This record gives sequence, C-alpha cells and structure tokens, in this order.
Amino acid sequence: MHVIIYEPDFLGHRLNYVRLIAIGLLGLPGVHVTLCLNQFARKSDEFDLLLRPISSKVSIDFSELSLAGRGAIRAALNKSSGLRRAVERHRPDHVIIPYGDGLSQVARFARATPLFRKAGTEYEVLMLRGGFAYRTRQTWRQRLADEAGLLSLGLAPWDIVHYLDPIPYDFIQRRGGMLARRVDLMPEPVESSPPVEQSSARRQLGLPDNGFLFCVPGVIDARKGVDLLLPAMQAVPDATLLLAGPVSSDIRKLLAGTYRPQVAAGRIHVIDRYLTDELPLAIAASNVVCTPYPNHVGPASIAVRAAAAGRPVLSSSDGWLGATVPRFALGMTCNVRDRASLEAGLVAAMKSGADKLPPDPARERFLRFNTNANFQATWTRRIRHRLNLAPDPNAISWQWVLDGNTTALSSHQEG
Repeated sequence: MHVIIYEPDFLGHRLNYVRLIAIGLLGLPGVHVTLCLNQFARKSDEFDLLLRPISSKVSIDFSELSLAGRGAIRAALNKSSGLRRAVERHRPDHVIIPYGDGLSQVARFARATPLFRKAGTEYEVLMLRGGFAYRTRQTWRQRLADEAGLLSLGLAPWDIVHYLDPIPYDFIQRRGGMLARRVDLMPEPVESSPPVEQSSARRQLGLPDNGFLFCVPGVIDARKGVDLLLPAMQAVPDATLLLAGPVSSDIRKLLAGTYRPQVAAGRIHVIDRYLTDELPLAIAASNVVCTPYPNHVGPASIAVRAAAAGRPVLSSSDGWLGATVPRFALGMTCNVRDRASLEAGLVAAMKSGADKLPPDPARERFLRFNTNANFQATWTRRIRHRLNLAPDPNAISWQWVLDGNTTALSSHQEG
C-alpha cells in the first residue's frame, strides 16, 4: 500500500506530526510512505531535527510551494491544488493530511476533478480548530459563517475527519448527521520522557538550583499571553520566570527594553531557540508551567506535557484550557486578560507550594490517551483494517477516558 502524507507547511509542530505518522506507518508490513513537503522544508532546522533521521526509509517529494505571505483563502486554495497535483503524481492508495484547516473549506470543489481520487484511494484529515463549538454568543454573521464551514467540511472528500479537540468533536457528535458518522477524536501526541529531578533539570539548563520558577515552554509570543504574563510577574517578586523557546520579535523588544532590568537581575531567564530535548528539561525545572493563552481555540499541548511530567499548570480559564484543566486536575485557571486575576493566580500558585501534581485517576486516563503511541495507533487504525491486520494493542479510545470521568465537556466562549 502506498501512503502519502501531505504537509506543505513546516513550522511549529507540523513536521513532528509528519514524523510520528511516518514512523507509525513504517511499522506496518507492505506500506510505502511518501512525504509531500514544502520546497523550503529541506533546509529548515525542523527537517534536520525531525525528518532527516528517517529520510532513508521514506520517499520525499519537495514539490509543494511555500505558503508564506499568502492570505488564508489563497493559501487554502494553493494547498488544495497542491494536494491534487501530489495525488496525480503519486497515485496513492491512502492520503493522510495532518493539517486540514482551511484546506477542508475549499476541498469540496475537488470532487469535480477526476484525477483527485482514483478508485480505492481513501483520505484522512486532521482538524485542529473548531471555533464553531466555542462561541456561545454569536451574531447572525458568525452563525452563518460557522454553518457554511461545517457544511463545507461535510462536503469535503474526506473519508475520516479527525479532531484534536474534544469540544468540537463532542459538538459534531451531538449535532449528528453525515459528518458525525465520519468524525473521530485524535489524541494529543505527548512523548514519554524519563523523569528528571527538578534540581538536575535546572543544572542542565544553567538555572539557579533554588527559588520558585514559573515556566512558559514553546513559542514565546503574545499569542501565548507572554505580554500579559510579564507585567503580572511583579506580583511575585520572589519568583523567577523561564521563557524557553523561540522568542517572537515583539516579545524580544519587551525583554530588551521594559524588562531588561529583570533579565539582567536573573528574574527572567530566556532560552531563545527551537527546543527538542531541552523542552522536557524546561518543564521539569519549573514549579508551575504557565499557559496564559488569551485567545486560544483548541488543545494546548504544553498543558498535557506538563501534566505528564507531574507539573501543575496555571492557565487561561477560556476554551479547551478552561474546560480541561479543572476537569482532569491539571492545575489552576484564571482570567488572564484581567491583570488582577492573573496576578492572583500567580500568587496562589506560588503560595500553594505544590510543584508536583498529586495522583488523580481521571488525569491518569487522560494522559494514557494523549501519547505518541496512541496518536500513531489512531492514524494507522484504518490502514490496518484495509490491510487485514490486527488492531494496534496501544490503541486507547476517548470513550475509555470518559468512562473514568463523568464531568461533561461543554462549549466555552471563544475569546
């Protein structure tokens, strides 16, 4: 069976998803994998770190055009035409699209293209966003846009639609219809890292051994609420803040200007680069992991990673974070847009003195669902069925998680 993984972007987590899916497929007999990637991915740090180690085991097609600098609609149309060309070039038996947002809204037009789908070809797509399930107060324009988006997704030529976020998945299931019969929930891929003592992690990162440490791991930008967290840190003068990941230009200006004294005094530590092995160290070094994302729709993988490492989070009270953090006892939430609320959250987190999550059965089920192994098992489930192979023994269903926690997921207003 020939499987292509189509991913014309290479920033952020995109190529890590491609890597995990490819490794899962390579473990199946008789499966040949082709990666259809951006023409500039070949020279990226992400490719060197994530895909070059497996490049000899797969075929790689660097034909896809760059999407940089394009508007959302133009990028989606280009991805759709790029997918069509990739299918025409490779004539695959199975197509995996790890990021279908935008593409799914225009892909319905591809049904009229004869070469888009050969006989027997199946398509699986992952959707990361589902804002329609978060908005509880809508204008008629928003309702119309959401209905159009759901209609487009239902008409898109996908055999299986995976959602990474339980909130839109649950919304579609309750709504019923054709799309509900094709939708599935995808685990958040979180690698299992060997436990690291806090003192050891701090030494490896060159941080002081003592003191209370808040940490923001991953991309450091305003989208992650770092601009809100920096002034709120004044409420906890005895604590330090670790920003661990590539820093955006706007936050870099703040650190070089307004917050330069705190950086110089060691109250703010910055590791300004793309992190792989050091990301688990940054989480292990912390007392509390901060995820103050003010307008975030969808899962926040850092919160899952923190819980897997036993570290509590201080998060936004909106969206997936607002629903998931209290439901699975991952930490505390606050209104991050309100400085007083965020400051109070920082003070409360520091006063609690807890830098290790206590055991919790619901959290344990949640973490067992969100693993690399279950991510791969979910992506390979349909292909295993097509090849008449036994189900993956690592597969864990979302229903099994729900059976251990009776708190319902409800819709949350998008910020």
